[in-house]
Amino acid sequence: MMPETLVIRDEVVTLDLDRLGALRPAPGDAETEARLAAALEALAATLADVESCWRRDDPAQMLRAISAAQGLAEPLGMVKLEVTLRAVRGCLVSGDAVALAATLARMLRVGERSLAAIWDRHGMLLL
Repeated sequence: MMPETLVIRDEVVTLDLDRLGALRPAPGDAETEARLAAALEALAATLADVESCWRRDDPAQMLRAISAAQGLAEPLGMVKLEVTLRAVRGCLVSGDAVALAATLARMLRVGERSLAAIWDRHGMLLL
């Protein structure tokens, strides 16, 4: 199956539904739904950590947080977020502060919209 591209609030996100399907809960499957919710919450916290590391000017910890976010985004099928995280890593490693600020802002937008797309797709509600 080809990745599905969704437009959420004027930002395009791409989800690989085959990867995401492995985590999709069956109706009434509370355990799988809880695992998916936990993975989404962990990713949201990790993306916030990437930004926090940038604000503290802690590039070593920021690289670790980027790696953690990539590890969480991949099984969730967040293709566009994976690409954006690689761009953030590249800007950080190259030392381009302006490009880093821009790609970090994009990562936050794409991350937010990717999370929203999965929550919406699975009928989950953010509390």
